[in-house]
Amino acid sequence: MKKLLSSPFVALLIAVIVVIASVLINTKVRFGPICEQVNAGFDFGVGNESAIASELKTLCNAAEKLTILARQNDVAVEDAEELESSVEELRLHLSSERRPLRTMYADYESILRGCFALESALGRLSLTETDAESLSAAQHDAAAAKAAIDESSYNDIVRSFQKRYKHFPTVQLAELTGIRMPELFA
Repeated sequence: MKKLLSSPFVALLIAVIVVIASVLINTKVRFGPICEQVNAGFDFGVGNESAIASELKTLCNAAEKLTILARQNDVAVEDAEELESSVEELRLHLSSERRPLRTMYADYESILRGCFALESALGRLSLTETDAESLSAAQHDAAAAKAAIDESSYNDIVRSFQKRYKHFPTVQLAELTGIRMPELFA
């Protein structure tokens, strides 16, 4: 055993393992908090802006109001079912720890299209005063959520991060240590 440990090959192998381990640990310690901070912008907002995650929840609530109105007024039931499916999918992704932001963005766009379709169908009806007020409130909430998401600087921060860090070997080392790289909401 002593002879094996004194071998130049074993010494080189141990040195390589120590260097690789120290590089991975250094990456995790130095780079991990930066990634976490950028990723947190999605859930907690950037500066004084509201979080995209919060606005997506608001949009889901507005979409649910529209589907209820559509069902109560027997209009665009197929559109309502499709919208409900998109809302359910987005809520599932929002509750997940490893969020696929590109998939969530596709759900977001689907919800916007569904909301527009139901708003148009409901807008052509003679609604009761209560239903008209509910429609107006849902439209307002959906439009406000969309505007807040469109104006969010989260994607700008992610782009800046990617410009600075998205090169070899940073990304590969980060992935090896389990760091979740920031992703665009687009």
